[in-house]
Amino acid sequence: MAECLCRESDAQAEDELSTLLLRTRAHMMHVRHEYNPADFHIDPVMLNPWTDPAVGEADALAFVLATGSLFGSVKRVREQVAELRDVGVRHLLCQTGFGDMSHEQNLRSMRRFANR
Repeated sequence: MAECLCRESDAQAEDELSTLLLRTRAHMMHVRHEYNPADFHIDPVMLNPWTDPAVGEADALAFVLATGSLFGSVKRVREQVAELRDVGVRHLLCQTGFGDMSHEQNLRSMRRFANR
């Protein structure tokens, strides 16, 4: 599954997605810290740069933008989907609403993705 965000420009999409993702990651780390039992430890093999609290925000964000996100202008998202198709991906599940994205933001992105 990939986060998918279509906007008028690549820069606008990256800025908006980055903000949403970093707030989501901060919330994830907060919840783990507050609610996991003191003796609970995550197996390091299960972590990646996005889920590893030892990895800084910039590196975590770069990882998730490169490996788990389709974002940008309609042209860029179309190219990203084509790249996936060309390597054999036949089904794509996009999460268009995440974090504290507003309903309006989500609808704009879904409509732009579907219509263009």
